[in-house]
Amino acid sequence: MSITTIRQLASNKNIKNKKTVLVGGTFDILHSGHIDFLNKSKKYGDVLIVGVASDKDAKKRKHRELVFGEKERANTISALTVADYVFITDESAYSDPVLKLLEPDILVFATEGGKKIYRRKYKGIIENKFPKIKVRFASTDGAVSSTEIIQRIKGIKFEK
Repeated sequence: MSITTIRQLASNKNIKNKKTVLVGGTFDILHSGHIDFLNKSKKYGDVLIVGVASDKDAKKRKHRELVFGEKERANTISALTVADYVFITDESAYSDPVLKLLEPDILVFATEGGKKIYRRKYKGIIENKFPKIKVRFASTDGAVSSTEIIQRIKGIKFEK
């Protein structure tokens, strides 16, 4: 689904009166941390919109090759009942153009690891630029990352 299609859906009267939540991520190898984040995010509203990083954007952010392409990653997230709408984006789901287009009620950041302090600072910036958007956080501390899963798999020795 394209971001423009999502915007058209968001203006639909069936969704218009519901609280919309926007999250974003790469979701390269879906794991329990992703599921936990999406479930916690959905609790903030009625409709969960998930922005999946395009291959181009994800490679730039992750500094590594991806295991799954953007369509596979988006299809995987779409298969989860928690996600109401999924779109692929060439820029962060939290970027100004995306926020202007979708106008979510709530934006949720994962607060794992070292990103916590940066994201707390970003909260004020977003809420000043977009006063109608409330920024919330979903703790994913202790969750494994896709990169860690890749490292674990690389370390597995297979017997012949």
